[in-house]
Amino acid sequence: MSPAVQRVDEWGVQRDWVDANDQPRQLSKSTVERLRSEIGRSPGEQVDRGAIVTRPGRRLPEGSVAVRCEDGTTVSVGERLPGDFPFGYHDLLAAGGASRRLIVSPGVCWLPEGWRAWGWAMQLYAARSSKSWGIGDLADLAELRGLAESLGAEFLLLNPLHAVAPALPQQDSPYLPASRQFRNPIYLRVEGVPGADQRSLADLIDRGRGLNTQPLIDRDQSWQLKREALWQLFSAGPLDRAEFSVWRAESGRPLEDFATWSALAEAHGPDWRAWPEPLRRPGSQDVGAFASRRAQVVSFHAWLQWLVQRQMEEACRGLTVLQDLPVGFDPGGADAWAWQDQTAQGAEIGAPPDLFNGQGQRWGAPPLLPWALAASGYEPFTASVRATMAATGGLRVDHVMGLFRLWWVPDGCSPAEGGYVRYPSDDLLDIVALESHRNKAIVVGEDLGTVEPGVRQTLRARRILSYRVMWFEDEPPSLWPVEAMAAITTHDLPTVAGLWSGDDLREQLAYESGTRDALAHGRNVQLGRLRRSTGLTAEANVDDAILSAHATLADSPATLLVATLDDLVGARQRPNLPGVAGRPNWRLPLPVSVDSLPESGRVHEVARLLGSRAYAVGMANRTMGITEELQDYILDVGVREPDVLRRLRAETAELPEHNMQIAPEEGGFLAMLVGLLGARRCLEVGTFTGYSSTVVALALPADGRLVCCDVSAEWTAVARRYWEQAGVADKVDLRLGPGVTTLDGLLEAGEESTYDFAFIDADKTSYDDYYERVVRLVRPGGLIVFDNTLSHGRVLQDQPDDANAVAIKALNRKLAGDDRVSVVLLPIADGVTLARRSSH
Repeated sequence: MSPAVQRVDEWGVQRDWVDANDQPRQLSKSTVERLRSEIGRSPGEQVDRGAIVTRPGRRLPEGSVAVRCEDGTTVSVGERLPGDFPFGYHDLLAAGGASRRLIVSPGVCWLPEGWRAWGWAMQLYAARSSKSWGIGDLADLAELRGLAESLGAEFLLLNPLHAVAPALPQQDSPYLPASRQFRNPIYLRVEGVPGADQRSLADLIDRGRGLNTQPLIDRDQSWQLKREALWQLFSAGPLDRAEFSVWRAESGRPLEDFATWSALAEAHGPDWRAWPEPLRRPGSQDVGAFASRRAQVVSFHAWLQWLVQRQMEEACRGLTVLQDLPVGFDPGGADAWAWQDQTAQGAEIGAPPDLFNGQGQRWGAPPLLPWALAASGYEPFTASVRATMAATGGLRVDHVMGLFRLWWVPDGCSPAEGGYVRYPSDDLLDIVALESHRNKAIVVGEDLGTVEPGVRQTLRARRILSYRVMWFEDEPPSLWPVEAMAAITTHDLPTVAGLWSGDDLREQLAYESGTRDALAHGRNVQLGRLRRSTGLTAEANVDDAILSAHATLADSPATLLVATLDDLVGARQRPNLPGVAGRPNWRLPLPVSVDSLPESGRVHEVARLLGSRAYAVGMANRTMGITEELQDYILDVGVREPDVLRRLRAETAELPEHNMQIAPEEGGFLAMLVGLLGARRCLEVGTFTGYSSTVVALALPADGRLVCCDVSAEWTAVARRYWEQAGVADKVDLRLGPGVTTLDGLLEAGEESTYDFAFIDADKTSYDDYYERVVRLVRPGGLIVFDNTLSHGRVLQDQPDDANAVAIKALNRKLAGDDRVSVVLLPIADGVTLARRSSH
C-alpha cells in the first residue's frame, strides 16, 4: 500500500498523495485544517450512528441483535449474519428503540456470465429528427433503439438525462444537473403525451419543429415551447389521472421535495441559496405554505416526472441502456437543497494539476460529507444510483475514482490548493452492487485519467467493467482486458473524423485551448495510436479511418464494444471541448438527422464489423486469451490456428488421416463454451485424437479438471502426446473403457451433478443411453454438447435417413420436456435440429 493511502487522518483527509508526474506530494498544514473545517467533525464521532453495510456470513459489530427486515418481519441475528440472509435495506434494532440502517449486499455487480455485446453511445439531445422540437427526445431514442436492435446492437450508452432547473437560461451541460434522482422533461415528446391528440397544439408543434433548422441546440426556446404545451395538456385535466396519483403516492417524499423545489425555482430563480431565507429549508413551515398555495404547479412538475418515466420505459423497451451518473450536482439545485445537511457548503470537487491541465480543475459541484453520508444511511448516494439505473439495465459511473477519493477545493482557493478526501469505498461499492442486482443492471466505471493503485483491481473484483479508449491506450484493442467496455473515443475527446482530418486540432487552436506545440503533440500521439492499431497510412481518407478504427475495435475481447453515433455519421466536432469558454459545448446537433440513419451505409458497415466479429473473433479471443499460445486464435472456418495446434499437427503428421477428423473450429467452439460457463470440471466422451480435449483443457482455469472417457486403446498414446505437447497432461484424467460403462463408473463413484460441461462424440445410435447418464453427471444449469459430425467430414444433413439422423431426432423428442440442463447439437445447420433450453 502506498504512503498516500496510509496517511489518512480521522476526517478522511489524505495528507500525502502522488501527482500526475509520479512525484510524492504533501498537503500544507493550512489546507489540512481548512478541509477538516469543511468536513465539520471527525467520522469517529459518528461510528455508533452510521449505517452498517455488510454481506451475508459476516460479523456484525453489535453482536446478537434484532433486525427489522425490509419486508416488515423481525428476526434475531447472532454475531454473524446467516449465509442466506436476504439482500436489502434493513434496520438493526438497538435497546431503547433506536435503530441503525443495515444494508446487506451481494458484494459484486450483476453481469450475465459470458455476455458480450456491441452498442452505440450517443448524446440524445444531439439526435434530432424531423419531429423533434429542436432537441433530440425520448421518441427519437425509441427510433434509435429500434434501428440499433435491427442491426444487432444489444445496448445503448446515453449522456446524463437528469433534471435541471425549469428556468432560463437552461443548463447546457448534462454533467451538472439539479438532481441526480429525477430526469429532464425537455426530453419529452409532446405529441406522445396522453391527450395531445385532443388539443389544438398545431402552432406550438410547428414552432417546435422549426427549431430543427437552427445550427445549434437552443434549450431555452425548446423548453419554453414544450413547457407551454405541457401546461396546456395538464391544465385540461391529464388522462390516466388515477394512475398518476398512485405513482405519485408511491414515489413519496423525494418526489414531493423535487416538485416543490421546481415550483420554487420558477418563482424565485434556479439557485435556492438566493431565495428568501425561510424557503431555503425543505420541510419548513414557509415551504409547506408555498406548496399549498401553488399546489397545481407542484403537481404539474410531479406529473412531468411521471411522463418522463413512461416515455423512458417505452423508449428503452427491453434493450439494455447504460445511463450516465455524473460525479456531482448543481450547488443551487434540488439535490443540494434537499441534502444540504449531507453536503459541504464551502468547497467544490475538482482535480489537482496534471499533465493536461497545469492549473487543476474546479467542477462546480459540492462534495458530499463522508460521515454525513453514513449517518443518513447513504440515502443521497443510494437514491442517485437507484434512480439512474432504474428500468434500463445499465449504469456508467462518471469518474468512478470518486467512490474512493475526491479532490476538494475550498472556497477562495485555487485547485492546486485543494486536497484529497477519502470516502468509504467498500460501502459505496457494496451499495452499487446491491442496486445492480435489484435492477439487473450492468455497471461500467469511467476510470480514465489518473487512477491510484489498486482501484482497477478492486473494480474488477466487484464485476464493474473498466472503460478503455483507443486515444488513451498504447496497446491495440486486441490486448485490452475482457472486463471492460471498449471504445474509440468519448464525448470529451476527438471524433475519428475530427482527428484524422485535423479539424479538431484547428478548432482547439481557434479557441486557444493550449499552445500550438502541445496541441499538435497531443494529436500526433493519438494519430500514432490509431495508425499502429489499424495499419492506416497517411493516404487514407476519413471514411477509411472510421471503418478501420471500428474493425480494430472489434478485435477487442472486451465485454462491451461501443461506437459513438458521432463517429457513425462522420461528425468532425466533439460534443465537448473541456475548459473552453465561448465554445458551444453540449449544443452541437449531429450533422445527420435520425430519419436518415437507416439509409447510412457507414452505419450498416460499422454494425457489420462489430456484429459479425463480436461473436466469431472476440468470444474466441476472450476464452483463449488465458494462454499465450492461443492469443491469436480466430474461431472461423478456414482461418488461422494457434501455434500450439500447428505444432501438434506437425508432430502427428505421420498418423492416419482420420486422426484429424475433429475440425479446428469445432475444438475452438467447445473451448469457448467452457470459458463462458466458467467451467472447472468437464467431461468428454469419445476423445479419439485428443485434439478437442487439448483445446478444452487449455481453456480451463488453473484448478480445472477434464475427465476423458471411452478413448480407444489404440489412440491412447496419441491423446497423451497432444496433452503433453500442450502442457495440460496434469489437468486430464483418462478413463478407458466402453463409454456407457465408464459413465456408470463415474456415477457409482458419487460424481453425480459435479460437472459443468460435457461433450459427447461417440456412437450416435447410442445417444439415448449416453444422455440418461450424462444428464445425471452434469450439474443443474450446466451444458451438454452432442457432436453429430460423421467420420471423414461428412455431416448429418447429407444423409437425412441415416440411422444416426434417426437417433438424433429421437433424442430431440426426449429433450422436449426436459429442462434439467441445456443441450446443443453440433453442427447447427438446416436439416439438423438445435435442441437448446435454458434452465439458468
